[in-house]
Amino acid sequence: MHNFIYIAVMGFSAMLSLLRGFVVAAILPPHLYAIYSSILGMGGFLGNFISFGQVERTVKNFPRLLLGGNEVQVVVDARKIAWVLSYRGVLLSVLSLLIYWLTGADIMWSVSVAAILSLGSAQIGLLASIQRAQFNLKQLMKGTLLRAGISIICVSIAAYHAELNGALFGEWIGAAIGVAVTLWIISQTMNRDASKVILSESMQGIEENKGFRLFLTYTILSVPLYLDRIFLIQLYNEDIVANYSLVALFLTGSVVLVNIISQKVGPNLIGMQKSGATAVSLLSYSGKWIGFCCMVWGVILICLLAGNEVGLLKYIFPTYNVDIYLILSVGVLGFFQFSSIVEFILIAQDKESKLLKHAVLFISILITMSFVFSLVRPPLYFFPLSIALVKGLYIVGLVYESLVPLEK
Repeated sequence: MHNFIYIAVMGFSAMLSLLRGFVVAAILPPHLYAIYSSILGMGGFLGNFISFGQVERTVKNFPRLLLGGNEVQVVVDARKIAWVLSYRGVLLSVLSLLIYWLTGADIMWSVSVAAILSLGSAQIGLLASIQRAQFNLKQLMKGTLLRAGISIICVSIAAYHAELNGALFGEWIGAAIGVAVTLWIISQTMNRDASKVILSESMQGIEENKGFRLFLTYTILSVPLYLDRIFLIQLYNEDIVANYSLVALFLTGSVVLVNIISQKVGPNLIGMQKSGATAVSLLSYSGKWIGFCCMVWGVILICLLAGNEVGLLKYIFPTYNVDIYLILSVGVLGFFQFSSIVEFILIAQDKESKLLKHAVLFISILITMSFVFSLVRPPLYFFPLSIALVKGLYIVGLVYESLVPLEK
C-alpha cells in the first residue's frame, strides 16, 4: 500500500510537471517555445556541470552515512555543497553575461539565463539525494508535490504575461521557492546540530573520487537529454524543432517516471549489495521495476497515438504539426530510459569506473552518429531512433558489467 501511494503521488507530481510544459507550449508561439525548451534543456545540463561531482558523491555516501547512524555528517556535507553550487551557478551566469556584453553573441545570453536556471536543478538534485537516503517516502512525496505545484503556477502566470522571458523567469522563481520549501521539510526531520561526528579523511577521499566519476558519467549521459534541441535547432527551422519539443515532453514524462522509481530502487540496491546480495538478485529486483516503467510508458504512448489520431493534439495545439512517425520514434526512445535503474546496480557494486567507461563509449558513438546526421539531414524522426539504438547498446554493456566480478 505504501508503494502504491508513493507511486501515485509522485506520478501526479510528474503530471503537473508535464502540464507545465504543455501550458507553456500552448501560450508561446512555436518558434519561441523551441527557444524556451532549448534554454531549459541547457539549464538542466549546466545543473549537472556546476555540481562537478559534489552532488553525485552523495548518491551513495548519504545512504551509507544514514544507515550507519551518522546523520550529522549528512547535514554538514549538504550545507557545504549547497553553498558551492550557488557560488558556481552565479559565477557562471555573470561570466556568460559579461561575454555577451563584450561580443554580442546570443548563445552567451542563453548560457547566462540557463546558468541561473541550473541553480534550481542542482539544488533539487542535492535535496533528492538526501530524501532518497532517508528512506522517508512521505517526506519525499511532500517535497516533490509542492515543487511541482509551485512551479506550474509561477511559470504559467509569468509566461502568460511576458511570453518567453516571463516563462524563463517563472522557471527560476518556481525552482527557488520549491527548493526553499523542500529545505524546510527536510529540516523537520534532520538533526540540525552539525558539531559532532565527522567522516574520516580516507573515506571522504574515496567518495570524492567516485563522486567525480559519477559526475562525468551523468554529465555525458545528459547530453542527448538536455542538449538535443540546441543541436537540432542548428539543422532545422524553429517550428520543426518546436514539434519535436512538444512530443519530447512525453519523453520527459518517461524520464521523470524512471527517476521516481529510482528514488526508491536506488537506495534499496545499495542496501541489498551491502547485505551481500548477488548480481543476479540485484538484476532481478531491478527488472521488476523496469518492467513496470515500460508498461506505464506503453500506456502513455498508446494514449498519445490515439490522441493524435482523433485530432486531439491538433485541437489543443493548433499551431503545431506533429506526425505519427515522430511520436513513434520518441516512443521507442522512451522504452530505453530505464537505464538509470541499471546504473544504480553498478554504483552499489562500487563499479563507477566501469559505468564511466560505457558512458564514454555511449557518447563517442552518439557524436559520430550526430556528425553523420548533420551531413545527411534525414527526417527528424531518425534522431530519437538513433539515440535509442545507442542507448540500447549502453544498457547491454551495463548488464554485462554488473555480472562480472569486481577486480580487487
